[in-house]
Amino acid sequence: MPPFEQEIEKEIVSRVEMHLISFIGKPLQYLKAKRPQNDGRNEVILTKHLIPYFGNKRLSEIRLEDGLAYLEKRRVDVTGPKDNQRPVADGTIERECAVIMAVLNLAVDTDRLDKNRLKRLPVPEHVKRERVLEGWELLKLRDAASPNVWRLIMAALQVGLRENKLIETHEEWLMQRGDGWWMAPSPGRTKIKGVPKTIPLNILTHEALFGRLSRIGGRFFSQWKNGNSLKHTGTKTCERAGVHDLISMISATPSPRG
Repeated sequence: MPPFEQEIEKEIVSRVEMHLISFIGKPLQYLKAKRPQNDGRNEVILTKHLIPYFGNKRLSEIRLEDGLAYLEKRRVDVTGPKDNQRPVADGTIERECAVIMAVLNLAVDTDRLDKNRLKRLPVPEHVKRERVLEGWELLKLRDAASPNVWRLIMAALQVGLRENKLIETHEEWLMQRGDGWWMAPSPGRTKIKGVPKTIPLNILTHEALFGRLSRIGGRFFSQWKNGNSLKHTGTKTCERAGVHDLISMISATPSPRG
């Protein structure tokens, strides 16, 4: 066999036999190039869930029945601490499916796979929460929360930003106009986040952000790195207050803003 034909045959064999775990470096490299400031959740999904389940399969062997089996597994899995375990949310499973789809689609685009065999996977659809805080719950949270957590709760109720964006809130985002204080948050990492360009701040928001103690400047909630680092504190605050799902309820509560 001529050398060039041998090289072609080797390339074909390598594509057919490539396992997901061998290919995973390329989507990670692509994600880093596309979103340098991403929050790392997709990498966690890959390493904690998708690679353990699909990693030893060849790309061409990942079929619809494998995807269906993965959905069944995740629907019986539980998450959270031992004393507060709960089923995995549909929104979480939906994101995991989006990640494996993106990996397989990239494999197709880079000629490592002939087609994505999970294309018809019935991915669960996240249903936006309509449950919001009630007055008695807010009073209980006020009594149970630390001063900094209560500041964050009050700010979240007023501006309506997601917890990650709220924790990023920086003093440089604020500006004073003739009609009062305004916030100009940094853009969301994706278009679907819906982060407004400017937000009017009422007196409650201004007091919640600055607090009553003197501060140097910078981020208003610098004690937390992101929404994940707030989860433990939020969960404990909820337990003391006797309410559930603090972060999600605050994020879902309509903002008065004015």
